[in-house]
Amino acid sequence: MFAVISEGAKQYLVSLGSVIKIERVNQNVGEKFECSNVIICSDGNESSMRKGKVVCEVTEHAKDDKILIFKKRRRHTYRRLRGHRQCVSFVKVVDIVLH
Repeated sequence: MFAVISEGAKQYLVSLGSVIKIERVNQNVGEKFECSNVIICSDGNESSMRKGKVVCEVTEHAKDDKILIFKKRRRHTYRRLRGHRQCVSFVKVVDIVLH
């Protein structure tokens, strides 16, 4: 059983028990929430565009790897180096409910 969900600006292919890394959600660790933005569901035999929902549990909050942004103008002494780390949440898929 699998589903394709849309969370944030990205789409994820999830199955029961899988752990995915998504943009940070406003839930505490251990809390469950529903992803109702399901694009497609499948129970193994047939896939359908029916609406469903995916129940997820937050397992961890963390920061992603550092991304470096470097700007330079050639033949000038202009160089800028900036960086940031994006906040992410690790989410475990607990249940996929088909309607």
